[in-house]
Amino acid sequence: MPGCRIRIRFKNGSTPTGSTATLSRPRSLAFPRAGSTQFISTELVEQAAKADREAYVTFSDPFVLGVDVARFGDDKTVLRFRRGRDARSIPAIKLRGLDTMQVAARVAELNETHHPDAIFIDGGGPGAGVVDRCRQLKLPVTEVTFGGAPDRDQVAGNEGKIAYANKRAEMWGQMREWLKGGMIDDDPELKAELTSVEYGYALKDGRDVIILERKELMKKRGLSSPDDADALALTFAYPIAPNDHYNDFLGGAKVKVDYDPFGSLA
Repeated sequence: MPGCRIRIRFKNGSTPTGSTATLSRPRSLAFPRAGSTQFISTELVEQAAKADREAYVTFSDPFVLGVDVARFGDDKTVLRFRRGRDARSIPAIKLRGLDTMQVAARVAELNETHHPDAIFIDGGGPGAGVVDRCRQLKLPVTEVTFGGAPDRDQVAGNEGKIAYANKRAEMWGQMREWLKGGMIDDDPELKAELTSVEYGYALKDGRDVIILERKELMKKRGLSSPDDADALALTFAYPIAPNDHYNDFLGGAKVKVDYDPFGSLA
């Protein structure tokens, strides 16, 4: 019934830790065709992963590195690049069994090679150690707290605005919009992670906000932690101003050219 309030509950029967919020599904909000609680539709992900997906990308587009740091033994640390609408040309790096110093060293190596405009690192758990070490190395890192307050609202078509419960939900919302025109690699693991996260609505400060299923709850459903998808989502943590990367690719020649994400396939 419209206006009905119930406790937040995902398909596995669990509720967000410590939550006393309520769930509401306003009729005004429209979502992609998907499972009833699937946040990103399979169709949207498959389109973004198609080999013939084209997107206009230039060297002046924001170039970002997202780093999701492994928390548990079976999790993986993932480092993923995105330049504008292209998250395909530079393959993701997936690591297991590395300590914080080793992960920070890998971030420093990638920074030296690719010169991203920003590096967004999940600062939860062991990620805080990676952030601290990267700061010691004078890298352009920004710590992102998944459970922190969101910074932006996102427009949902012509129906109004979507509000988010925390920073992670906000980043996933930005990523979902980006997938409509963005390019990702045809990686079965990434595609499965993007489409496996469920969502609900919580009542916060008198309004309905989107809350995503936590990694721990996904594991109870027999799913892997969405580390690769979270690394991609981290590239949407904060807006980045356009920059000039022509020199990085042209050996110092100040020549204006379009960035060709398919150049390596020629």
